[in-house]
Amino acid sequence: MAEPDNEFPQYRDGDVHIIINGSRQYILHSQLLRTHSPAMRKLLGGDHGPQLSSKAIKKGITVRYRLELVDKAEGEDEDTDTATEGANLSVKLAPVQMNGEGRPADGRGIRLDLENGLEVDPIHEAYSTVLGALYGRAVSLGAFGNDTLDNMLSMAINVHAVAAELGVVNLITKPIEADLNSHGQLLYRSISDKPGPWLVFALQIRSRLIFREALIHAIGQYHTDNMQFMINKDFFSTPVLNLMTKKYTILLEGLKTAQMKMLSYYPQILHRHLTVGLADRDNIGRGSYSNDIFAWMALNAFRHYIAQNVAADCTHHDKDMGYEFIQMIAKGGEEYMRKPDLQTFYGLFPMTGKGQVVFENHIENTKEHCRSFAQDFMVNTTHLDIKTYPSKHFTCTKVDWEDLKVVGTQ
Repeated sequence: MAEPDNEFPQYRDGDVHIIINGSRQYILHSQLLRTHSPAMRKLLGGDHGPQLSSKAIKKGITVRYRLELVDKAEGEDEDTDTATEGANLSVKLAPVQMNGEGRPADGRGIRLDLENGLEVDPIHEAYSTVLGALYGRAVSLGAFGNDTLDNMLSMAINVHAVAAELGVVNLITKPIEADLNSHGQLLYRSISDKPGPWLVFALQIRSRLIFREALIHAIGQYHTDNMQFMINKDFFSTPVLNLMTKKYTILLEGLKTAQMKMLSYYPQILHRHLTVGLADRDNIGRGSYSNDIFAWMALNAFRHYIAQNVAADCTHHDKDMGYEFIQMIAKGGEEYMRKPDLQTFYGLFPMTGKGQVVFENHIENTKEHCRSFAQDFMVNTTHLDIKTYPSKHFTCTKVDWEDLKVVGTQ
């Protein structure tokens, strides 16, 4: 092995040799490891690290302990007090009995499982990250590109799992959050794609910022198969599920109210105000109402269109909770009920060219007014830049500081 450089990952005065694989080896300090990690206190206890002989000391040998990453299936008959306690990993650090010469008592050599350009095991990389964090090194989850959104969450989960295994979660939660936040829109896109897993992870590291972001996207995707699976399989604690149900209900009731407003809207031009009850004074005679026939026909066609979408479950019952429908209403104009779309109507109710112009103007006026019923749902309360990365679900849920208290109780 090369001469230690007296800095992480190898210190000349280090007394613990940690081997993750042939390419990832560390010579660190038992005192520091014991101080920060309950698991290390167990692994570096007992008689696994005997006193070095005077001969070894004269040679400058300092290593008394050796830990190797092994499958958890190995060494099941060993003292359980020396095993790490994580339940989410298939590997663990296991102590190797050493002799007074600073060598393994069983004569084993250095592992030859070098990386040499091969794809790095993400758990090995996570161990490197956590060990570095114990020495105050910045936590880096990698240089992610636009095609590696999934890697961001999986690497963060792996680092958290290793930290939990070693009992040092408190040391890596803030650095993980800081590193994730440094990726900006890449992080927010990843959360938008998979809000459920990010919601769970945010609770693990107690990140209010990530929790808030994930919660908003989770509510917008509440009807999707992925979110329903996580809800029904109890991925979320009762307080979190109660919060999600509350926010979902607010959004759902708001959407239903908006649809009711669309179906019950009457243009101002059709209104009458009764004063004396005389047809010529109050414009309530048959002649007055017949003058508004094109406005009534336009209103009927508009309601017919909205009712068809409701009947086809394209609104709040749909997988997207009616996002596509509401977005269409909010945009208005040529987004729906365009001139070519009205030809079927004209086939049933032919009218002159001038009549069509009047009829279509009334349609446009109704569409323009109804935009106001939908625009509040197009507000984006997340950090995702939806102009650059358009969303296909609602991102309008309001999350108050009071709602975020659930993060600190998990």
